[in-house]
Amino acid sequence: MSRLWPIYVEKNLERNKGFLRPEYVISWSRPLSNAVFQNIAFRTDEEGELELADACKTLKDDRISELSKRLDDSEIILIDSYGIATVFHEYGINLRFMGTLA
Repeated sequence: MSRLWPIYVEKNLERNKGFLRPEYVISWSRPLSNAVFQNIAFRTDEEGELELADACKTLKDDRISELSKRLDDSEIILIDSYGIATVFHEYGINLRFMGTLA
């Protein structure tokens, strides 16, 4: 069975077990391939790998920082777990990154 969403990769291009959120993939300016880093022997897509790595770096460096700043400035007030999940997902951020906001 194929995977629908691209996987999340770290700076050193190591695969992670998670996937990018659909909200983030949709907001990215260029298409992201879900086939890169999937260990498919007949496919090598260096450009796709670099694009995906750039998208993951932007997510971690920019999107999470932006959300953190808005929370610090009290532009967004989180009251319950549903609100936390909703705001994170609106920004295209998986909840596993919650610890990086502290």
